[in-house]
Amino acid sequence: MKTRDCYRCNLKALLLFLVIVGHAIEWDIGASLSAEVLYRCIYLFHMPLFVFLSGMGIKGGLRSLKSAGRTFLIYAAAQGVVALWTAFRGGTLTVSWVTTPYWHLWYLLSLAYWYIIAGAVASVTSRLRTKAAGRVKRVVFLASIAAGALWGFIPYAGRPWSLSRTVAFLPFLLAGAFWGESILNRLKRAYRLLPMLLAGCVLLFFLLWKLPVSCLYHAAPYRYTQMPGAAGALGRLGCYAAAACFSAVVLILCPKKKLPVTAVGADTLWLYLLHPLVVLPLRRMPHPPEAAVPMGIGAAAVLMAVTAGLLKLRGQRYRFVTEEGALLSKR
Repeated sequence: MKTRDCYRCNLKALLLFLVIVGHAIEWDIGASLSAEVLYRCIYLFHMPLFVFLSGMGIKGGLRSLKSAGRTFLIYAAAQGVVALWTAFRGGTLTVSWVTTPYWHLWYLLSLAYWYIIAGAVASVTSRLRTKAAGRVKRVVFLASIAAGALWGFIPYAGRPWSLSRTVAFLPFLLAGAFWGESILNRLKRAYRLLPMLLAGCVLLFFLLWKLPVSCLYHAAPYRYTQMPGAAGALGRLGCYAAAACFSAVVLILCPKKKLPVTAVGADTLWLYLLHPLVVLPLRRMPHPPEAAVPMGIGAAAVLMAVTAGLLKLRGQRYRFVTEEGALLSKR
């Protein structure tokens, strides 16, 4: 029977909730100020923190290669299903269906790459002494930040093969793989840092307000995001700082006990894959722009509740533990 930590499951459940809300309100951000403010807040940190948590589960050696292969097969199957559905509805299949992930599926393709990259680094550092391994990790992490900022200058490194996002989010993946446990343990109860972090979040949010929304995706070269050249690199570094600040606040405030949605955080894959079946029709429904936020939040809440119910009916059971390691009741 698998064991799951309530705190991490709550984090994943919250982030998946924000993924659904963000996708649901995306079409209304140009017409509704509340939708744009919420959307920008979500996209400043939710995927970086998701990537950070994914990095915490990466191990070195053969296990990383197996995880990469399994993740790529899931991606290929999901991408194939979407392509076949497009063809069935009369759409045209082009080579882009092979080279470019569909909408939200980029994460699976990037995750397969990340398993290989972080797994290789972990395999190397595991053979070094503690101090030498620490130095290598710091150098690799700083190099990933530089690579993320510079990658946007490459004109062809964009959505195809999810190259742009793979490199742009790599620092968060490595931070989770290298120091995830330490960071979580330090921030779980660092309440005294909240005033400073919240002030930093507000400041960074307003500093980045003029940044085009397309820059928050990290999916395209700078020349295609209305922030060409050095401005794009500075914007990406600003996004890195905002992601760290917002994520720290969430890590501090996230509940540490078992909640009704904790089980959803233990099984995020299927809801992540299938939520567009609800979100896309919802976005096309006629509605005033002001209704986008409550509609998005309501849809996400319903999907989370339904998923929790289905997981319970399915009968998969976990041993949930609190942050102190106390065993909770089985599900």
